[in-house]
Amino acid sequence: MENSTVHRILAVDDDAVHRILNCQAVQSLGYRCVTAEDGEFALILLKEVKFAAVISDISMPYLDGFGLLRAMSKLGYLTHTPVIMVTSESGPGDKQRALDLGASAYLPKPVVRADLKDALGKVLGWANN
Repeated sequence: MENSTVHRILAVDDDAVHRILNCQAVQSLGYRCVTAEDGEFALILLKEVKFAAVISDISMPYLDGFGLLRAMSKLGYLTHTPVIMVTSESGPGDKQRALDLGASAYLPKPVVRADLKDALGKVLGWANN
């Protein structure tokens, strides 16, 4: 199996339904999923636990996805943690802004499981290109 090593993936979203759906998708791929309801709590977790990747919403209270990307870039040891940004409220330039801030991938909500699998495969290095 391409992801034989169990990795922890952090799913960050203020919407409980999207957090659960993203976690279910992650778990169906054989990964452990940890959740955070906003970027502020995600940053606390990222400072304490090593994650293979982060799946983060953009629009969240306290610290949004863009703020999370900026904060991660300031912490040198987190700059290599891939971040997949997801959003239902994509404005003009949001995708480019996310990529410019260091996002590894960008997906629209609701996240399609196959797209999430492809994005995780690419950022974790097990995609069949």
